[in-house]
Amino acid sequence: MADGLSLVASVAGLIGLADAVVRRLYKYADGVRGAREEVNRLIVETSTFYGLLQSFKLVAEELAHEPGFQPIRLPYLHASHKVLEKIKAELDKYATPASRWKWPLSSADTKELVQAVERQKTTLSVALAANNTKAILAAIGGLGTVQGRIHAVQDGVSKILGHLKHQFEAETRIVIDKDREKILNHFSQIVPRANYETNLRLRHPGMGIWLTESEEFQTWVTSPNTGLWLYGQPGVGKSILAASAIEYAITQAATESSENAVVYFFCDYKTLDSQVPANVLASLLRQLVLQNESSFQVIEKHFRDSTSRGRQWFLPGVHELEDLFVQASRFFASCLVIVDGADECGDNQSLVVQMLRQLRESSSVVKVLLLSRDELEIRQRVIDFGKMSIAARSSDIRLYVAAELEQRIANKKLRLRDASLKEVIAQKLMHGAQGMFRWVACQMDFLCELPTDASRRTALQSLPPTLFETYERILERINRKNIYSQRIVQKALRWTFAWPGIDPLPTKALCEAISFDDDTKRIDPGSVPDEEEILCLCSSLLRQNPSNDFIESTHFTVQVRTFQNTHTPVYHHDCLRFE
Repeated sequence: MADGLSLVASVAGLIGLADAVVRRLYKYADGVRGAREEVNRLIVETSTFYGLLQSFKLVAEELAHEPGFQPIRLPYLHASHKVLEKIKAELDKYATPASRWKWPLSSADTKELVQAVERQKTTLSVALAANNTKAILAAIGGLGTVQGRIHAVQDGVSKILGHLKHQFEAETRIVIDKDREKILNHFSQIVPRANYETNLRLRHPGMGIWLTESEEFQTWVTSPNTGLWLYGQPGVGKSILAASAIEYAITQAATESSENAVVYFFCDYKTLDSQVPANVLASLLRQLVLQNESSFQVIEKHFRDSTSRGRQWFLPGVHELEDLFVQASRFFASCLVIVDGADECGDNQSLVVQMLRQLRESSSVVKVLLLSRDELEIRQRVIDFGKMSIAARSSDIRLYVAAELEQRIANKKLRLRDASLKEVIAQKLMHGAQGMFRWVACQMDFLCELPTDASRRTALQSLPPTLFETYERILERINRKNIYSQRIVQKALRWTFAWPGIDPLPTKALCEAISFDDDTKRIDPGSVPDEEEILCLCSSLLRQNPSNDFIESTHFTVQVRTFQNTHTPVYHHDCLRFE
C-alpha cells in the first residue's frame, strides 16, 4: 500500500493522533492558570505541527493521482508518529481526576519534547519540498503549466525506474539467455516476487519500520550466521513485515556490496506447491544463483551432468538441493534467507523449518529470518534462533487504527455525529487488538454497518476478543440476511476455496459462476451479482486482490474457520445455514 492514496490515509491517521494530543494539551492549558513557559511552547509547537500535517494531507490528496508519484520515504512519518505517541503516553499517565491538572514532565523533559516536535516540523517540510517539487507547487498554488506537469511526471518516473533498477540489480546480476532460462525453469518456476509486491502494496506507510530499526533485526543483519524467528498470532501482519524486511535487505544489498545475496519465499495456504519443502528450497536456490556468475555455474554443471547421455531430468531431492545451495552460497560474503508462513505448510511445516535450519548450520554465510505463528513444532526447531514477538509491538497497530478511522470517515463509510466517539473507537480497538490487524479491520467493518453513534457505543462494550469469535459473529449476521444474500455468500466462498492450489476464477467469471443453479443452462444477466455486491455481502471474509483481477480470502484464517478441510469444501456445521 505504498502508493499515494495509502500515504494520504497514513497522514490522516497521524492527524488523528495529533488531534488527540492537541486536545489534551489545550485541556490542560484551560484548566491551569499560569502554565509554565515550556508547556505553552509545546502546545504552540504541537498545534503548528498539526496544522502542517493538515496542509500536507491536502497536497498528498492531489499528488496521489499524479502519474508516477512516489510518496515521501516513510521514516519521516514514523518518527513523527513516535514523537506524538511519546507525548500522549506521558499525558495518559496522569489522566486520573486527582492528577489531571498536574503537568507530568520536568522542565528538561518538556523542552526535549518541544525540540523533537520542532525537528519533525522541519524534517517534514524539507522532505515535502524535496519530493517531486514541481508537482507539489502545482498542487498547492495551481502554478503548473503543461510543461511543468510533464517534468513532474518525468521526475516521478525517474524515481520509479531508479527504485526498480536497485531491486533488479540486487536480484539479478548475471546475463540470462534462453539456455540459462531453461535451466532455471527446470529447477523452479516459483518466483515469489508477486507475493512480495502484493504485501508491499498492503503496507501502510510507516508500518514495519520498528522491525528494521530494532536491535534484534540489526543484529541479525550484521552478525554472521544468525537466525531470527518473528512470531505472532494470526492476523498480526507477518507477511507485510516479511515484505518490509525483504525490501530493507534488497536495498542494503544493492547499495552496499555485490557480495551479499538476498533470497526469500512466501509459503501460501492457497498454493499447494508453495508448501512443499523441495519447492521452497528450489525457489531459494534459483534466486541465489541469479546473483552471481560462479553460483549459477554450480546448478548449470549439475543440470548438464544429470541430463547427459539423454537422461531425463528430475528435480533433486531436499538433501541434494541443500548441498547445491551451500555450494552456491560460498561465492557470497553473506546470504540472507527470509521465509514467511512456514505454519501455512500443513503437515510440512516442521520439515520446512528443519530444512532452513540445516542450511544455516551447513553454511557459515547463511542467515535465516523466519516468520510464522507460534507453533510448538516450529518453536522446538528454532531453539538457537533469536526471537521476537509481533504482538508486543503496538506502534504499527496505533498507526493502522488511526489511518483506517480517518479513511473510513473521509469516504463516508463511517458517519459519526459525535466527534469524540472517534477517539473512543480508536482506544477500544487499540487495546483489544492484541497486535491483530485482521481483528481491527473486522471490527471496523462491523462499526461501519451500524446506523447510530449509540449502537456503536454499545457494540464497543462487547467486541469479540478473538479473531475466530469475530468470524462467528460475521457468519451469524449473514445468517440473518435474506435467503438470496445467503446464497451469494455461500457460492462465493465455495468458488473461492473449492480447489486449493488452483488459480482462482477471474472476477467476472466468479460473478457468473455464482449466478448458476443446478438447473441453469445459460447465463441470465439479471441473475449475475456485481463485484461490489459480493464484496459488500462478504465483508471481512473476501477482498479484491490488489495485484490481480480476482477475489480472494482476506486471510487464511477465513478458510480455516469456514471449512473443516481445505481439500473438501464442506461447510462447518455451525457456519452458514441454507434451506
